Amino acid sequence: MQNKFHVRRERAERQRTLQNLARKAVLGLIVLTAILTVYAFQQFS
Repeated sequence: MQNKFHVRRERAERQRTLQNLARKAVLGLIVLTAILTVYAFQQFS
């Protein structure tokens, strides 16, 4: 019983870590897109 609960908690922690990584990846993509957009506008103007 306790072992099953432990496994479930480990899985929840792993999922939380994956969610944090996904959030960081999305933020990084947004920042990269913004920088590239500004750079492109500067090149064209």
